[in-house]
Amino acid sequence: MAVKDDYLLDTLMDMGAVDPSQVEAARAVAEPAGAGVIDTMVISKTLNPDLLVQARGMQYGCDTIDLRELQPNDAAMGALPRHIARRYQVIPVAYENDELTVALEDPGDIDTTDALNRLLEVGLVVYKVASESQIKATIDRFYGSTDEAVERLVTELSQTQVDIGEGGGAVGESGVVETGDEQNSPLVKMVNLIIADGFRADCSDVHIEPFENRL
Repeated sequence: MAVKDDYLLDTLMDMGAVDPSQVEAARAVAEPAGAGVIDTMVISKTLNPDLLVQARGMQYGCDTIDLRELQPNDAAMGALPRHIARRYQVIPVAYENDELTVALEDPGDIDTTDALNRLLEVGLVVYKVASESQIKATIDRFYGSTDEAVERLVTELSQTQVDIGEGGGAVGESGVVETGDEQNSPLVKMVNLIIADGFRADCSDVHIEPFENRL
């Protein structure tokens, strides 16, 4: 187990969020499975996720934040692009005087904080701690989910009845091949969206699996 998790467990026990017997019971389950002790306690509902947020804030000297009522301004949204928010699971909170405040689950994740400091074109990044579930829900609320975007394009595609002629154009009701801007085709838009989202998420492959009523 990582040293930082040991410190976090000590903080949680000092807070009274868990007791030593609960930690040892979780460790006995987690270690053979290669899982984290803290994750195991959250999954088993031994540890309240809200108390975990408080402990992380105490550990790293960061404020905590409840994202359910958050409404960032346009400047904050513009400073944190969608693909960065999704890849690193961070939420823009405020942006003022070239200082961007973001919410994330673990300020001790050096890979994430280093990447944000490198990628975001701001003078300073300030961190607040929020729960994983609130971060995921807020990303979908602010930026829209990929599933919703694909669903809109699938609906648009289903309402567009076209056949492909030998020349690659769409055959209209008259039977004449019609040419146009292929980039405006709902199918092309959907494929472009899937590829772009996969690229931003640093995926090596894109798999599309057809089901009876959905992809």
